[in-house]
Amino acid sequence: MKYILITILYVLIVSASTFAAVASDNTVIDLEASGPTIKLDYGNTETNPNPAKNFLYFVPLVSPTLVDSSTSQDNSQTARVISFSTKRKGNRFTTVCDFEMAGQGHHTNQYDPISMIDKYSKIKKDKTLKNMLDYIKVEGAGFGSMEITGKTRKDVDVVDQIKVHFNKRDCKSPISIGMYSVKKSDDKFDYDARFDETIVRVNTLIFKRSKNTAKMQVVVASIAGSDEKEGFWSNLKGALANIFIPPVEVDEAGNKAMLDFGLALSQKQQSFTFPKAKNLITETNQIAFKWDKTIADASF
Repeated sequence: MKYILITILYVLIVSASTFAAVASDNTVIDLEASGPTIKLDYGNTETNPNPAKNFLYFVPLVSPTLVDSSTSQDNSQTARVISFSTKRKGNRFTTVCDFEMAGQGHHTNQYDPISMIDKYSKIKKDKTLKNMLDYIKVEGAGFGSMEITGKTRKDVDVVDQIKVHFNKRDCKSPISIGMYSVKKSDDKFDYDARFDETIVRVNTLIFKRSKNTAKMQVVVASIAGSDEKEGFWSNLKGALANIFIPPVEVDEAGNKAMLDFGLALSQKQQSFTFPKAKNLITETNQIAFKWDKTIADASF
């Protein structure tokens, strides 16, 4: 019976391997061909809205390191594009699409601290790593807009920039970023010893076409300590920070996907399919990895 069970588990693992692979640090990463497809109805209320996590799939898509995904229980968050307008002047065009996020709950993308610290400790070479990304969370509802600008080159539209605003119609942005700092101790960085944890409320994310390293500009509303409430001082810190915050590196393929998304919106396409986020860790594949370890540890 033991060998039959092991054989069954092995067959399941082989089947699952079509959709998963193991990274160098034994983290299982999804390798399905594409990500979610979202509907772009531009205010047509007859169609069902998208799950908010699908609409914001670009968050793990542009992540330069491994990132996890979790949704609150009984989550009812949805998102839909509710308007479309476009203007052309010469060979330039600007398209603006408003979107609405409705429902309750929260969805969080948590960055893997091991790969995050490993990546930036090699780049910064400092004894203290500051302002490390911990998570990006969308909580509750709100209104936003996507502003797409580009040019027509040889009769083909090319998007050069997409700005994603989350604080339209006098609504507070539902997007927040958790950050932390960590010091090297005993020749290593320990995530459990992190300090200076802060919560940054995000108003706008900006993606641009570039021949150099792909980067994302972040415009913030406030910066507060993890145990502080948002208020005048956190808003002031946010306003001042916008003067000094440099663009952050993002995944090249993810940045291209955002520009492609902008093109789909500017052409008023009815749907858009995101490519698969190569750095997204999935619950299914974590289970597959546990099965794999079970087989590896079994004695025949």
